[in-house]
Amino acid sequence: DGQIRYVTAVRTFTGSKVMRDLTVDDIHTYYVIAGDRPVLVHNNDGDELFGQSCPIYRTPKKVDVDYETKNGPNPKNHQKTADDDGMAYFGEESVAAEYRGVGSYADGMVRYDMHPSFLKEFADTAHRCDWKGPGGKPRIEFAIPVDRLGRFAELTLRRTWLPRRG
Repeated sequence: DGQIRYVTAVRTFTGSKVMRDLTVDDIHTYYVIAGDRPVLVHNNDGDELFGQSCPIYRTPKKVDVDYETKNGPNPKNHQKTADDDGMAYFGEESVAAEYRGVGSYADGMVRYDMHPSFLKEFADTAHRCDWKGPGGKPRIEFAIPVDRLGRFAELTLRRTWLPRRG
């Protein structure tokens, strides 16, 4: 209904418990405010791997499709130079889709199903890309430094090549 809702109680516990998912229509990743701090969270959209995963997307260069689909981003292609900021960029599907077939970019994208701890470990790499999401909502992009691509690879549960549809 578009109204602001507030969490009125939180209970902390240790042990194994059944968890419930908060779902926000039409948005996969979003921020909630915890105290005075924004926290990046994601919807569980039913496409779970090993119980949970967080999908993010990336459109690689045409020459890198095979390597990236098998191994993830090639650190050699993301070294900090005068022409490169040393980051590998990932985002929501709509963000990655904007690069498909443009210039040297591939005509498809790689879906990365990430371990749920990715969102916590890499929260410092997330930023609002723009306000072009459904209904003018913010879209999230991750700028991952080359020196953290090893850990990124460890948290990758699956990579899937998604060719352009239609």
